[in-house]
Amino acid sequence: MRKNKVKEKLLRGESVLGIWQSINSIDLTEMSGYSGYDFIILDTEHGPMSAESCIPLICSAERTNIVPIIRVSEIQKTYILKALDVGAMGIIFPMVSTLEEAKRAVSLSKYIQKGGQKRERFRRQA
Repeated sequence: MRKNKVKEKLLRGESVLGIWQSINSIDLTEMSGYSGYDFIILDTEHGPMSAESCIPLICSAERTNIVPIIRVSEIQKTYILKALDVGAMGIIFPMVSTLEEAKRAVSLSKYIQKGGQKRERFRRQA
């Protein structure tokens, strides 16, 4: 599994720098990675992108050592797990304004099988 350099830097108290992408452009993703950004947010809430259309962008992000984060369109298990399945290393949840909403969003992002056992998530191959 790839290391999340954003998480590691934040845990050390370091700053991170990211960029927001709302168009489906591999070139833009690669330029962002080569420009030294730590992370890129792929926005599937506003714009034409879906989790599936983010797959080539995530492959590009991995090649250029930039952490891919997906902003999901809704706080629904299907959207959240698809984003994780295609390789997002982080999720941004839209329209969260209370602690209860935040807890619900996080709980929906966990892979739990029947009986409470965690399961490994599917990971697409680059």
